[in-house]
Amino acid sequence: MAEDFDALWKRYWELVGDVVISKHQFFMSNLQRWLNLLEQDHRIVPILARLERDIDFGTWYQECLKTTSGMVGSGALTWPMDADKRLGMHLALIRAFASQKIPFQDFCHHFLWTRNDFNVMANDIAEQIFQPFSRDLQYEIDRKLRMASIATAPAAD
Repeated sequence: MAEDFDALWKRYWELVGDVVISKHQFFMSNLQRWLNLLEQDHRIVPILARLERDIDFGTWYQECLKTTSGMVGSGALTWPMDADKRLGMHLALIRAFASQKIPFQDFCHHFLWTRNDFNVMANDIAEQIFQPFSRDLQYEIDRKLRMASIATAPAAD
């Protein structure tokens, strides 16, 4: 089972790396590839569903937009204090980028002061939002998978 986790995390971090080095033309497709890895693993799907269960991304995002002013990047992202809800909200934001429900350029205009360069914008989101989130998510998924593995392991004689 440990080898299975090792292969999963190897591929996970390869795809995280692809997102982090993405030029703007490939940013959304690399996010989609990363999400597909998670969504195709039957062990991970219920963990993601639990994280997203009790969040209202649309309302949260609209409240964050209300904090913007006339200055580029002036908006505040107020993440939930609860760790699971925070991870769920981050995941919903990543899904919104991947589906282009929220164009990453608009997000940067509202919440990140960045140059008017789409590659820099994609990189800023990858470094400031995606990379820390992917690390926290990997830790949570790995913890849950290992707990489930221990719970289903046969008892020693």
